[in-house]
Amino acid sequence: MEKAKEATEGATFARNEYEKWSNAWKDAKKALAETLKRHDIDRAALADERKLIKMIMRMIGKMLHHHTVFLLELAHLLPKSMQCWGAVPADRSAFRVRFGI
Repeated sequence: MEKAKEATEGATFARNEYEKWSNAWKDAKKALAETLKRHDIDRAALADERKLIKMIMRMIGKMLHHHTVFLLELAHLLPKSMQCWGAVPADRSAFRVRFGI
C-alpha cells in the first residue's frame, strides 16, 4: 500500500515536472519566433537605411565632382595673372592630383 502511494506521488511529480518543462519549451519557442521576426524587421529597416545613405553619399559625391569640374573650367577662364597666385593650378593634371579627382 505504501509503495503504491509513493509510486502514485512519483508519477504525479514526474507528470507535473514534464508539464512545466513542456510549457517552458513552448514559451521559449514562441519567444524565439517573436524575436526572430522582430530581428528580421529591424534588419530590413537597417538595410533600407543603408541603401538610402549610400544613395545620398553617391549623390553628394557626384555633386562635389561636378562642382570641382565646374571650378576647374572656371579656373582656365581666369587671366594668367590670377592663375599664378597659386590658388588655381595652371593645368588640370596638377589640380586633379592635388584634390584627388
